Amino acid sequence: MLSLVVNPSYSGSAGVKILSALRQSMNEALQAENWLELQHLDRTCSAVVARVLATSDRDYEGLQLELTVLKAIYWQALSECKTRLGGPDAMKLLK
Repeated sequence: MLSLVVNPSYSGSAGVKILSALRQSMNEALQAENWLELQHLDRTCSAVVARVLATSDRDYEGLQLELTVLKAIYWQALSECKTRLGGPDAMKLLK
């Protein structure tokens, strides 16, 4: 049986929900140290954010919150890389 997948809506609260799901998946991959999954999600992230921003219908508060939390996940990933690299050159990654 053939089943069609409907294109998701990226506007308004639907877009915020998509970002929330992406953020949660990225956080889970980071906590599990699943670097390949995190890399895949990172590549997906910029396209999803661009689509949500392009179709935003002024749900700026929800969008700002999700983007802020998403930024924190990136910061956490960079901090983890710094810790794993160690040494004085690792600090350059976060500047």
